[in-house]
Amino acid sequence: MRFLGKLVQSKVAAIGLAIVLLVLVCAIFGPWIVPYDPAEQDIMQRMLPPLARADSGEFHLLGTDALGRDLLSRLMVGARVSLLVGVAIGRPAAHSARNQIEMSRGRRNHTGRK
Repeated sequence: MRFLGKLVQSKVAAIGLAIVLLVLVCAIFGPWIVPYDPAEQDIMQRMLPPLARADSGEFHLLGTDALGRDLLSRLMVGARVSLLVGVAIGRPAAHSARNQIEMSRGRRNHTGRK
């Protein structure tokens, strides 16, 4: 708890924490809060700049790509995939590292038993 208190006292750290939490919320709830289908193409709305309003009245906060897909929607869905891959790879890696540390300290033998 002391660590979190010190983290919030620093303005730069608090801003960084807010950004990380925002990315996590977008990654977790992305499929339910995306404004548009991330795979839907609309060539008539391609390469719109950020904060652009299309002729059809649709607002694209981050603009669109060369195929007319909404960039905000694609980022939110991509963040979810990245988070899932990170957890799927990071968790076994952390478990393996913990076992290696315990073995180096002599707490476990080569079979993994205490």
